[in-house]
Amino acid sequence: MDTAKAFASGQNGDNAGALVGSHDSSLNATNEVTFGTKFVDNNEYILIKIVADKTWTGNITQMSVSWS
Repeated sequence: MDTAKAFASGQNGDNAGALVGSHDSSLNATNEVTFGTKFVDNNEYILIKIVADKTWTGNITQMSVSWS
């Protein structure tokens, strides 16, 4: 799912949007995302893939995920 695209009910496959509200791309941003009615059970995993423009020369040194 794409955390920069708006979530649409019933859509949870590859490239479907997961974003709730507006996307904040600033430093120390907080963005809320959802899987809709899908869940991550105990002993299951999620994978986070970071995609950047080929001209980007920055780096990511920290990321955190909070479950609610």
